[in-house]
Formats: sequence, C-alpha cells, structure tokens
Amino acid sequence: MDFRSILYIMCIFLPAAVVSQDENDKQVNMDYRAFQEILNKEIYESENTPERPAGTIIQPAVLPSWFFHFPASDNHTIYALGISDPGMEKDAAIELAELRAKSLLALLFHSELRLISDHFTSENSSESTPEFTTKYSNFYQVEAFMMFDSNRFTIEEVDVNLFHEAMVLVSYSLGGTGKDSVNTTAHVFLLERQKQNLFELEEKYEVNSALKFQGEESTYSYALHSLNDIFEITSEFNQQPLPFAYYNYGYSIEGNSSDEAIAPNFSSKLNYGLWKSFVEVFLQELYFLSQNPEIYIRQVGDNHSSGTKNLSRETSQLLHSVKIDKIQVNNNRICLQLGILK
Repeated sequence: MDFRSILYIMCIFLPAAVVSQDENDKQVNMDYRAFQEILNKEIYESENTPERPAGTIIQPAVLPSWFFHFPASDNHTIYALGISDPGMEKDAAIELAELRAKSLLALLFHSELRLISDHFTSENSSESTPEFTTKYSNFYQVEAFMMFDSNRFTIEEVDVNLFHEAMVLVSYSLGGTGKDSVNTTAHVFLLERQKQNLFELEEKYEVNSALKFQGEESTYSYALHSLNDIFEITSEFNQQPLPFAYYNYGYSIEGNSSDEAIAPNFSSKLNYGLWKSFVEVFLQELYFLSQNPEIYIRQVGDNHSSGTKNLSRETSQLLHSVKIDKIQVNNNRICLQLGILK
C-alpha cells in the first residue's frame, strides 16, 4: 500500500476516532462530577448529622461499673434505670433517660400484665409428602399508673457514653402519695410461623409513657419491629420524632461486670443500642414472672384420617411488684435478672 492510500485511510477514520474519544472524555467527566457530588454530599451529611456519633464501629463504648452493681430495691426504696437513644444532644438525652427511668419504675412498682396466646398446629398426610404447619402467637400488655411525690425521687447516677447514650439511675422512696403521676403502657407481640422447613419470627415491642409534673406533661414512645432479625425502630420524645442511627454498636465493661454470673432466661444483642435491648429483655423477663398466675385455656381439636389440627388459646392476668436484681453484659449481649418485690 502506497503512502497516498495510507493518508486517505487516516483522513477517513481519524476524525471519527477523535469524536469517539471526545465523547468518552465527556462521559468520564460527567461520571467524575456525579460521583464527586455524591461523595461530598455523603461527607457533609456524615459530619453534620447529630444522630451519627463518631467512632460507633471503630471503638466500643465503655459501660460504667455502677451499671453492673445495681442497688437492691426493698419495701422502702425502689431503683430504676433509664437510657436514651444514641446520637442525642447531651441535655435532651439525660432528660429522656430520666423520663424512661421513672416510667420503668412505675412498671416495677405497680404493673398489671394481661396475656393472650394462641397455639396452632396442623399436620396432614398425603401419598406424596406429609405437610406440617405450626403457628404460635403471643400478645401481652403491661400497664402501670403511679401517683408520686417528686421530692421522693433522687438521681443516683448519670453517665453519657461514646455513642451519646445517657444512662440515668433513679431511686424513689416509698410512703405516701403525691399530686404528680406517671402512666406507662407496653405492648409485646410475638409470632412464630413454620411450614415444613421454613421458619419465620416476627416481634413487635411498643412502650408509651406520659409523666405529669406540676401541670406539665412529658411523653415518650418507643416502637421496635423485627422480622427474622431485620429491625426497624421508631422513637418520639415529647411528640417529636427522634431519628435513629443504625450502627453496629459495641460495648466494653469498666472493671468487673458483677460478682456472680446470671443464668439468663433471655438475652439480646446490643448491636442496636442499649435501650432497645434493655427494654426488650426487661419485658420478656416480666412476662416470664407472670407464668404462675391462674391461666384459662381453651382448646379445639379435629381428628381426621389424613391429618390432625389443634388450636389452644390461653389468657392470664397478673398484678405484682418487681425489682431489678442484676444486669450483665457478655459478648455484646445484655441480660437481666428480675425478682418479686416482697
């Protein structure tokens, strides 16, 4: 091929290659600017969003030693613990933790629990394969109303950790009534479904509380919904929503956790913060203490040649006072030990 032919081919394809390269450069620049804007936005939001505390994944929060040496309640003094959501401003976090402690104290001192449970099983046989289905649903409500004298409340301990969670330990001296009140209601719904080898667990926890003090009212609500360990948390303080920072929280212990180990009935991972796990285990333990009262059971059974079906429903009601005996954290899981206040 002579020089003229080569020059002719270059004149034909070179402009097209230059145009294609220019279009590629434009696309690269557009992608670069787009990703730069996204990165800047993520950095700005991370640095200016108060509900995202720094270091929540890199470094665990240290829990104070008093957290694990819980004072003993008796017929004269009751102790309760309240914890704020993570990522809050300090003063608001302490205020919310104190309100939650007082709402928990009402549940400890004068709680009324109502329970309804359904158990359903179905087993059918066929020529191909047997089919087994089971469902267990449990719904209970814990309610407490308490008149109090604010002068009998004492703030024993206050601590704010690395994740901006406030922990407040309060005590209340019993004897006489006051003009102020706290009203707390908790609902728990547990549902287990199984069909053949497929298993599904759904849980809902909801706590609502209102405290009236000298004519003014403070409120909070906290709801937790989980489906197979996928959680959604909604929280309000004085009817204002609190955005929840979803991080993989971790905790370490300052000194020894306690003198004696607990053989827990329930425990919960602390990956979503202290209050979520604390209130979850507390309500489970409260339910566990309600298993001794009078229980009403109704059953329906159908027997057929090809299968068996059974449904049982039980209801119970309990009125008692309890106390927190111990709190332990081990392998980033929390467990409680409750006892009857006599």
